[in-house]
Amino acid sequence: MSAYVLDPKYIKKEEEIIGAMTLEQHKQLSQKYLDESKMAYLVVVDAGCNAVGPVQ
Repeated sequence: MSAYVLDPKYIKKEEEIIGAMTLEQHKQLSQKYLDESKMAYLVVVDAGCNAVGPVQ
């Protein structure tokens, strides 16, 4: 926050904005700004896990 000189209440304000959004608004923003073709997926599992198969 200090690198961008943000208001000390910035995080609280953003949480309020995000919390007030509808599911549809979240979907619209994700469709507008997120490009799945440019994403990388990282899957982390417990070292003792013996699960085999695709992650869904």
